Amino acid sequence: MTVENFVGPEAPFTLLGKTAIVTGGGRGIGRAIVQMLVSAGANVLVSDLDYEALKETQALVRNTNLVAFIPGDLTTPSFPQHIVMLRSKGSNQLTSSSIVRVSVGIA
Repeated sequence: MTVENFVGPEAPFTLLGKTAIVTGGGRGIGRAIVQMLVSAGANVLVSDLDYEALKETQALVRNTNLVAFIPGDLTTPSFPQHIVMLRSKGSNQLTSSSIVRVSVGIA
């Protein structure tokens, strides 16, 4: 496995072996952050309220195997803990988080 297989030519650095959690990754800035992280080789766990938007985000990235997603509402008290539990019980790719990016707004 080489860096060239994972890292997009637009990424000036590599995040191979790193894991990111991005909330609000279904659209807008959150989606763009997911795309950039994946283009640099990171494994990304994405959450959003909208399941369909999460599927679209996953479909738009260069390597869909680097993206896992979980729909849910961060304002629900148990949901943030659910993300952490999923990450810790997930595949080896998701067992430790190097990057956390919160891209949600509460009105």
